[in-house]
Amino acid sequence: MAIPPIVIAAIQASFLSGLSNFLAQILAAWKASRPFELAVAPILRFIIFTLITTPPNYKWQAFLERSFPTYPTGSRQDLKKTDDIALKEKAPSSPFPPGVAHQEPGRLKKSNIARKLFLDQCCGGPINTALFIIGMGLLNGNPWEQVQWNLAKDFWKFQLAGWKLWPLVALISFSVVPFERRVLFGSFVSLGWTIYLSLLIGEV
Repeated sequence: MAIPPIVIAAIQASFLSGLSNFLAQILAAWKASRPFELAVAPILRFIIFTLITTPPNYKWQAFLERSFPTYPTGSRQDLKKTDDIALKEKAPSSPFPPGVAHQEPGRLKKSNIARKLFLDQCCGGPINTALFIIGMGLLNGNPWEQVQWNLAKDFWKFQLAGWKLWPLVALISFSVVPFERRVLFGSFVSLGWTIYLSLLIGEV
C-alpha cells in the first residue's frame, strides 16, 4: 500500500525540523564557547509542531495550485474533468492531491504566480507565524496568558524577518519547482530558517 504524499511530506519536514534544532544547539554551544550538551526536548517540540502543521500547509499549497495553476493546460472545467477521472481511478501512486492535475511544462502564467505569491505571503505567511509562536509556547508548557503576550510581542519581529526570505523562496517555488516537490523544497530552506528561529526564541 502506497504512503500518501501528504504523509511523506510531513515525515520529511519533521525530520529536517528536528535536524535544524540539533544544528542550532551545536551552533549556540560553539558561539558561547561551551561544551555541547544535547537537549532532546526542544528537538521533540520542533518535530511535533512540524508534524501537526505540515498537512494543512500541504493542503494550502494544493489549494493555491488548483486555483491558480502555474502552467494552465485548459479551462477550469477541463481541469475539473481531468481531476474527476483521476479520482475515479484512485491511483495510489499519484504524487498529486485531489484537484491538482499534472501539468506539463508549457506557457508559464505570470499572473497566476503573482496571485499565489500574494495570497501565500499575505495570508499563509502570517498565519504560520502566529501558529509557530502559539504552538511552540503551548508545547513549552507556557500558560495561555504568556502565549498571548509572546504573540503580541514577537509577531511582527518574526513576520518582518520572514518577509526578507520567504517571498523569494515562494517565487522560485511557484515558478520552477513542480508541485509534488514544493513542500520538500520549502523544508530544505526551512533547515536554515529553523536554525535562526531556534536561536531567536532560545530553543537550544
